[in-house]
Formats: sequence, C-alpha cells, structure tokens
Amino acid sequence: MEHHRKTPEMGKCQPFLVEKDWGVLDKLTGKDRTSNFLSFILDLLIKEDDSWKTKTKVPCICGDEHIIHPSVWLESLRSRQWVPVSGGKGEKPSAENLMEFFSQTGLVQLLKNENVREFVATLGVNVSVLMMANKTGEDRKKLDQAFSTLLTATSMNPEELTKLADVCSDSTLRSTILMAFDNKKLVQANQKVGRTVENAIRGLIRKILPEEEFKVEKVRVGKDAEILFGKDAEPPNDFIDDDGNEILLDVSAKSGKHLIEIKSARTNSVRMTVPQARQALNAEDFFTLCVVEITPEFPYLNDEQAADLVAKNCHFVFPIGEKLGPLVQQIDNFEKGEELLSTPDNQEMQVDVTETQIRIRVNDIAWQSALSLNQFIDLLINQREEFKKIETATSAE
Repeated sequence: MEHHRKTPEMGKCQPFLVEKDWGVLDKLTGKDRTSNFLSFILDLLIKEDDSWKTKTKVPCICGDEHIIHPSVWLESLRSRQWVPVSGGKGEKPSAENLMEFFSQTGLVQLLKNENVREFVATLGVNVSVLMMANKTGEDRKKLDQAFSTLLTATSMNPEELTKLADVCSDSTLRSTILMAFDNKKLVQANQKVGRTVENAIRGLIRKILPEEEFKVEKVRVGKDAEILFGKDAEPPNDFIDDDGNEILLDVSAKSGKHLIEIKSARTNSVRMTVPQARQALNAEDFFTLCVVEITPEFPYLNDEQAADLVAKNCHFVFPIGEKLGPLVQQIDNFEKGEELLSTPDNQEMQVDVTETQIRIRVNDIAWQSALSLNQFIDLLINQREEFKKIETATSAE
C-alpha cells in the first residue's frame, strides 16, 4: 500500500540539501568534505533550524494519519545514500559508516551536547556506538559490556537510566556514589580476609588438637562475650559483616578465650578505634591484633590463592594491650581537656586526632616483628596448657 500526503504543502527546506544529482549530498566524495559537512550540520544548522525536532500528524491517501517530521532536509539526510564509503559508493548514514569521520576529527566532542545526540538519534544512527569512535577495540568492548550491565541492572528502563545519568552529571553525587562503591569493595575484600584467617587458624589447630577441645567462632555482642561486634568499625581496615558490625574471632579452648581483631593493611599502617583499644586493654594477654598485608589483586584471587597470600602476609601483634595502655590514657586525658602528647612517626603506635574522630594508628613497625601464623598457633596451644594447669591445681584444692 502506498503512503502519500493528501495535502500538497511542503515542509521546511534548506537550500541544496534536498536537490538530487546536483545538490550538496551528491558532492560529498571525500573525507574532508564530508567531515566539514557533518560539522556544519551538527554545530550550526540544527541550532538555527529546529524543524527537525517537530513532529506532526498528516492525513495519508491510505485513509490513516501518520506522524512525520515536517523537515524536508532531515528526511533527505535520513533517506539519501550520501555517506561516502570504499569503492566510491554512498550509503545511508549509520554508526558504522560515520564512525570513521568522528574518530579522525573533533566531531566526537560535539556528541557531548544533548541537542546533537538527539539529532543523531533522529537520523536513525546509534549514538552510543558513535561516541566510542575514538576508542580502541578493547575499550569499545569494555564500554559495551559496562553499558549492557547497566541496561540489565535497570531492566532497560529509559526513565531510570535518565535519572542515573542526571545523578552522574552532578560531580558531587557521582563522587559520593563511587566512594560508596569503592567502600563496598573494600568491605567485601576485608570479609574475604577475615574468613580466610578464620579458616587458616581453624585448620592449623585441628592438626594439633581434637576438634572438641577448641572453638573458632563469631558471636554477636550482647548474646555472648566470646565475640565483639561494634558500630565503630572502620571499613577500610576492619573485618565487618554486611550491616557494618565489626567481627572479632574468638578462639576458645575449654575455659580459655582469646580474641583476635583482624585488620587488612593496604598501606604502612592500620587504625584502631578507641572502643577497640579499650577491648584489647581489658582483655590483657588474651587479645591479639592480626594484620594482613593484602595486594590490589586480592579480591580477584580464588580461595586457594587467597589462603596462600594470607598465610604468608598475616602478622599477629601480641601482646598489644600493654602497648595500648598509655595511648588510651592519653585519649582519656585529652577528652578531659588536657593537651595531647606528640608522638614521633617512627613509633609502633600513636594517637591520631581529626575534627571528627580519634583513632590509634598502628604503624608497620609494630607488625614487622610480630608472630607468624604458626607462632600464633603455638601461643594458643601454650595458653591452653596454662589453663589446664590452673584447672588441675584448682581441682586439687
């Protein structure tokens, strides 16, 4: 069935853009000329003549009404084969045949303008593909995968995608979102470190003691004193759960309990909160700080590789309570209004004070000479033997 307008009125024209055989579109035979023509259209014409944005209903000889653009020059650009390709032939505009012109000139920069993107899409050209014109094949592949993931995450909802684009256009909001994402990745990596340390300790103890003589577990605060959870956890270092609660490991052998605080070290120091330091101080000889030096690729290691790295890079700082005592006292005095004593940077530990928080920084000098995993296991076994002696002596009395 043929479709033609019933009414003869013409739409908006531009000189030399609709004429055949001798118009501008017939003279685009080289890259430079075509690039200049595209620059003229995108950087000037669509601003001066916005008829391409207009849509209107017109009666058709088929008896129905159709929505069309009244811009004749737009229709000419959409339907004519004017884009030069190899062999001297022309093709209708597409992302594939226009990409060459956009990649070799500054045209791709024009696509940052929303008006230009809308026009290119109206031409029937895939804007997303065209925006990657000056990217390498590998980068295009990564961008395509990222965009596909975004489409899947939003169920290909245009309104939601537009809202996300608006959010990302705000540099402050974008930075906040990216920081939250990076923080989530750190938390996940720290959780992996915590699980790996827990499994390593449990596995080594099993080789020495019957399983019924010890426990390695995590218990929520308020329900059991064997484990401590707290809202003061610092995501960059701490082993925490998905709700932000800090996790300490508790190794229990009969009546003895030993708490282990796990920190992931990505720099030459880790930090403890004041509640963490008080817990270590109160537990005296039954509290150990475990520092695991991790590499950037740690989150991507499989379980076996992660276990090998943790076993090699974990350091158990013991005893730590007696070292924290003077620093906790300094903090108590500072909170009472006294001036904080300065500490040289080459010390094992020092108090860090900012406008919003007080922390105890544990420098790498503190764990460079700390216990290895095997040495820490020996410590736990020795503590168990001491408990057994105390229990025997108590029973004899």
